[in-house]
Amino acid sequence: MKKKLLSLGTAFIIALGVGVHPMVVSADVNNTGLQFDSGSAKTEGLISMCSLSISKSNGNVSITATTRSNSIMNYIGFKNISVQRRPNVNSSWTEAVPISNQLNHNSTIKILSGFTVPVPGGYYYRVVLDHYADNGSGTTQSEPNTSNVIWIS
Repeated sequence: MKKKLLSLGTAFIIALGVGVHPMVVSADVNNTGLQFDSGSAKTEGLISMCSLSISKSNGNVSITATTRSNSIMNYIGFKNISVQRRPNVNSSWTEAVPISNQLNHNSTIKILSGFTVPVPGGYYYRVVLDHYADNGSGTTQSEPNTSNVIWIS
């Protein structure tokens, strides 16, 4: 009986050690569908969910993004945010507008909802950023993400 309980207890502890890995979702450059990348194992395990998309708002780029954790983080949000542009689908992406880090302190979530960035027309636009979490004890997690692509006329 003791061996059986010990085996069940060991299995339970091992099961608790197996984490759920976040899934990064982004649209492809032609806006034909979503790409899912479960990536490699995340040893940090601080970010439980992240999302990123952009849309047009009165000729500007409107960013909607979320970074979420299951625990209160010292800092959580977005780093290395850049609005990128290109004049046609055969061109390279160049930085159009750098945006300062957007972080919440002592929180489980950071949301950008309709964060508007003024841009000139005549380009395709996308946003690249890193979803970021810092637990305050020396452990951080950073997940890169790229938005869908839009045309601003």
